[in-house]
Amino acid sequence: MSKVYRYVAKATRSQAVARSVDAVARIPISCLAAALKLAHDGRANAIDEKALEARIQQLRPYRPSSLKPLTDADENAPLALSVIVPVFNAEAYVSNCIDSVLEQDTAFQYELIVVDDGSTDGSPRILQQYGDHPRVSIVRIPNGGVALARNEGLRRARGRYVMFVDSDDYVPRDCVETLLAPAMKSGADIVQGSYWIVDTAGALQRTQQFGDVAAARADPDVSALSGYPWGKVIKRELFGRVQFPEGMAYEDTIVALILLPSAKGYISLSQPVYYYRENPRGLSARLTKDHKTLDAYWVVSKLLSDRRTLGLPFDSRVFRQVKTQFGPLLYMRLANYADEVKRAVFYLCCRQMDALRSEIGAHPASRADDALDHAFRTRNYALWKLLCFFEL
Repeated sequence: MSKVYRYVAKATRSQAVARSVDAVARIPISCLAAALKLAHDGRANAIDEKALEARIQQLRPYRPSSLKPLTDADENAPLALSVIVPVFNAEAYVSNCIDSVLEQDTAFQYELIVVDDGSTDGSPRILQQYGDHPRVSIVRIPNGGVALARNEGLRRARGRYVMFVDSDDYVPRDCVETLLAPAMKSGADIVQGSYWIVDTAGALQRTQQFGDVAAARADPDVSALSGYPWGKVIKRELFGRVQFPEGMAYEDTIVALILLPSAKGYISLSQPVYYYRENPRGLSARLTKDHKTLDAYWVVSKLLSDRRTLGLPFDSRVFRQVKTQFGPLLYMRLANYADEVKRAVFYLCCRQMDALRSEIGAHPASRADDALDHAFRTRNYALWKLLCFFEL
């Protein structure tokens, strides 16, 4: 789905018009992409990788965290689910979030672990009101980021499954029942639901709906996958050997690169189970002017290393996932950087893509006209920028 399509669809509220305009817009862009290919000699330029990496390290040092083991989960424990809510300066929304979790219509036993990540607003005072609730545990830690807060919740969780809810979001009354019933019946490692997107006032904007699918694994060739940790229940044991990368932005990337590929049983539901609040002042918006945006590269590097440690296979699926991370997503996150920094990160991404091709052992299966892959193979920075800008 290109940027042109999204803009036209939003302006006209017509998918048919958006498809038509998108098809027309692709013609000159494709011609320009072809010209950029011809202008480049097709050979990968030699680059000083150490110098590039040192430049990025100056702006945003890479300091991967060490793994802290979880306690073993008791398969016979009465708690089916641990709901983990990381909180940082969310006084406007946190009560709505917590109340929505506590008001679930379900017979499953669950706990709620709220991790206050060093809030400096009125959130701690609000959380005190829930301190005596028998189902709630309130934990306060020095500010360390959402990954640290989620991991702290994981270390305290006692449920067979875990569910993450962001503090400015909320869930419908049937969320736990809808997700846990098929999970407990089938033993699937991950059950994913659809979700609603609402504005800061809670007004519905649109719905992200997935198909109803039950599979032996989470396969993007079979069904659409959500790369967020929320909106799903996940077997706690999947976090035994890998956890959210602490101290790094874009920690959610662990879902696409580690958790979903590790799942031995996967279920997707068309039923929405989550209200995701689009917050223009949220973390993603604040990151655009922060050097933490360079973690868009570092976090993928770390998680690829984790995949090797875990023995997860390197195949065409992970190649496509990494290509997506290093394509329009990365381009968008680096929007405020000078061209010199963008180019350095792009070349480092090319190195990672080359390493993946080597590990796969052959050129990954892809469309013959995959221009983005061509840009990585030939280190064609101008082509990469064009494709990512229009998301073609």
